[in-house]
Amino acid sequence: MSTVGAIEYLRYYPALRWMGGKIVAMMEREKPDVLVLIDTQGFNVALSKLAKRRGIRTVYYFPPQAWHIKPYTFGGKVVKDVMDNVTEVISVFPGEYEAYKKYGDNVAYVGNPVVEAVRPTKDRERTRADLGLSESSKVIGLFPGSRRQEVERLLPVLLSVALRLHLQDSRMQFVVSIAADFLEDFILHRVKGLDFIKPTREPSYNLMSICDVIIACSGTITLEASAIGVPMVVVYKTSLITWNLAKWLLNLSYISHPNMIAGARIVPELLQKNASPENIARDVRGLLEPSRNQRVRCDLAEVREKLGGGEALDRAAKIVLKVAGCF
Repeated sequence: MSTVGAIEYLRYYPALRWMGGKIVAMMEREKPDVLVLIDTQGFNVALSKLAKRRGIRTVYYFPPQAWHIKPYTFGGKVVKDVMDNVTEVISVFPGEYEAYKKYGDNVAYVGNPVVEAVRPTKDRERTRADLGLSESSKVIGLFPGSRRQEVERLLPVLLSVALRLHLQDSRMQFVVSIAADFLEDFILHRVKGLDFIKPTREPSYNLMSICDVIIACSGTITLEASAIGVPMVVVYKTSLITWNLAKWLLNLSYISHPNMIAGARIVPELLQKNASPENIARDVRGLLEPSRNQRVRCDLAEVREKLGGGEALDRAAKIVLKVAGCF
């Protein structure tokens, strides 16, 4: 039911209302020592207010990224709402910490867990062999997202890119990540007959580690790819209403994590109509050029350094235990 956008959540609204009611009933029945909220702004901000009314302490991990929203709109209100209703906010980005700190002291920066969490479980040679991929060929990874709305919009475009590149160089190999069970049938149906594309449930960290370049839906996957160090073309498409609203609201020069953290355009971003098969294929070919590929890998290593030195999960866990009254 995860969605991004101004109207995309509406089809799940009845189910989310029902789920919220079940969680409130559970809180009243179980009386937890602490409620840990993770991401999911629309649902969890409302839940934090309901928990506070019932005297339940809360920790918000990966808080709303409303600090990207322009000050004269409602970005500051969302941040203030979180700080007013949550016992402790655990921040994972330096800029995020500074934005929340303006509204109170109940925020801590712990670093980003991606540094320690993103670890391939197999070496490159073993993963390529398991997938039947040649060690000498260039491998392009297609990561259309983990939300249904993203995959429905982006997968046809990414498959067109793969076909275009394959016709130009048949030695290229392509893998498409199936990020969740509910996406498998949709993806398998779409790639049927495209023998040069291999759909797989291989863990994304293993898959990214064997790719020379990936095409990724904007989101957490770009942060994980930064930790792996794989060059990427970042793409995104959403509804026209959401796109126009985002242009008005967001105070961003870039939308992908590596570019935002670097403060520079180190990987290509193609959005909306610019995310065409022609443009994406052009940028993939550019990133396959050896000197540029290596330069981007060096830039991503610097991004990884900015995310912290590890142990973010331990620091976050200690904050949760402290709020729960364990020590």
